[in-house]
Amino acid sequence: MGDFGTTSDNAQNPLAETIRLACIGDSITFGAGIVEREVNSYPAQLQSMLGENWRVENFGVSGATALSKGDLPYIDQSEYERSLKFEPDAAVIALGTNDTKPWNWQHRADFINDYRKLVNSYRVKNPNIRIWICRPVPAFGDDGDIKGSLVKDYLPGLIKRVSELTSVPVIDLYTPLKDKPQYFPDTVHPNAEGARVIAAQVWSFLVEAPTEAG
Repeated sequence: MGDFGTTSDNAQNPLAETIRLACIGDSITFGAGIVEREVNSYPAQLQSMLGENWRVENFGVSGATALSKGDLPYIDQSEYERSLKFEPDAAVIALGTNDTKPWNWQHRADFINDYRKLVNSYRVKNPNIRIWICRPVPAFGDDGDIKGSLVKDYLPGLIKRVSELTSVPVIDLYTPLKDKPQYFPDTVHPNAEGARVIAAQVWSFLVEAPTEAG
């Protein structure tokens, strides 16, 4: 399948239907710590980049995990139910960072299957939905609960396997930010500039990349 088309393409067709995009994720999606989150979180900046033919909704939950045995499973949160009721045409899912916390990581054997179930739950609501999953942004250090080494070295393989099992593409949010610690004031959460980088990376996949997993 191809892409959704560019904003300029849609602008030439005033009758084009609005594309409903759900941004699923944790505090990084939510925009925790970002000044004026409502306009500077990555989903908000992505909305500005995509234009009026898209409706981008932020369903991020601070602390959320992909793991159903994690301390805050995304599937148990009200935002998950809201995201399903939104009936999205497309979804970008960015989870995994909180799964590296030691008390969550002990359940890592379930990560692939739990993430796969989450992806497929959106297909139950809309068999034609287009979904992307993300390699998480870097976490700079292992001193806190979130382990940057696991985010760097272990999550990519797990995310890749989820991609293979669900036939969805992976958006790499790690590489564009791996040398930008200045965009992460607390070493984990991006500031507005970091969120802009995320939004630009997601934008490039939405309007340019094919939907097959590669």
